[in-house]
Amino acid sequence: MAEKTHTHNPDAPFAAYGGAEPYIFVSYARKDKDKVALILERLHRKGYRLWWDEGIEAGDEWFKIISRNLRRSACMLLFWSPEAAKSKWVNKEILIALNNDIRIAGSVITSADIPDILVDVQLLSYESFRDGDAFVEKLCKGLPLAAHSGPARSAPSPSPPPAIGSVIPFGSYPWRVLDVDAANNRALLLSENIIEKRAYNESGRSTTWAECSLRKYLNGEFYESFGEKCADIALTHNENPDNTWGKWKGKQFNTPGGKPTDDHVFLLSVPEVRHYFPGLKLNKDSDGDEWFYEADGRLLAKFNDSDSRFWWWLRSPGGSQSYAAFIRIGGDVGLFGNLVSPEAGGVRPALWINL
Repeated sequence: MAEKTHTHNPDAPFAAYGGAEPYIFVSYARKDKDKVALILERLHRKGYRLWWDEGIEAGDEWFKIISRNLRRSACMLLFWSPEAAKSKWVNKEILIALNNDIRIAGSVITSADIPDILVDVQLLSYESFRDGDAFVEKLCKGLPLAAHSGPARSAPSPSPPPAIGSVIPFGSYPWRVLDVDAANNRALLLSENIIEKRAYNESGRSTTWAECSLRKYLNGEFYESFGEKCADIALTHNENPDNTWGKWKGKQFNTPGGKPTDDHVFLLSVPEVRHYFPGLKLNKDSDGDEWFYEADGRLLAKFNDSDSRFWWWLRSPGGSQSYAAFIRIGGDVGLFGNLVSPEAGGVRPALWINL
């Protein structure tokens, strides 16, 4: 059966795609149409096949047509905004895409809270780009090649992954590569230096990583400082195990580590330090009978580019939830920890980036 040809609305920048080749379904709030149309026009000029509700003729059963075209699409391009958040139709389209395993790519065209249902969707912030062309160039990298018309394009040759142990730039800081996940094309980075000094929890002396102010800062203000590179930072599910490694006067801590978290930026945990810096050995302080991990030069860290070394936080709890584990200035792992407040400890953030 031949595909129906849609009548082009003369006020629209181009006609919605109506053929049988793979195409991209566009989801947006009607009140955002002027902004969205400018972006879609750029994508159309680049050769992408796009279906949007410009393709619904008068008399068509509106949402039935939308649902059918969404299910047939190769990808849903979502434009998120406060208006989209309030649109029942946009939210229905998101549910259809998720329920039918249709990949969602998208952007935030006007600042708006991101709901939990979109937590695994990487959304570019239009406002963080210098101009519309730069934004569209980045957006194209997340769109399926199959939905591009014209001469066949080959995917760019992938760059070799960075070597574990190497130091690479990302944003404004140098980062040490701790791990490479070739299957998912991503790498785990730890800041090479201590980038600043902050309390673990500014509001009190009892907390977990899930609730502390340092986590809120790292996943808010610090994360947003990467601008358009935020799209390259993967969301990571972190388990936060109890502290069962430390002892004081022969008694094991068993301090609750708190609930799991989903973080863009995080601190290393004690188990991760043991994993990424193998060979650490438990030792006992002869005076206080405190158990810790022996000093290791690989854990030494400088503050910024200075010659002075400083201690730095881990996200694991210490001997109680009033303390957080840390790497001592000499490179050993303090399992009893430092007070979460008001101690201003070194911050060495970690993050997974998509390669």
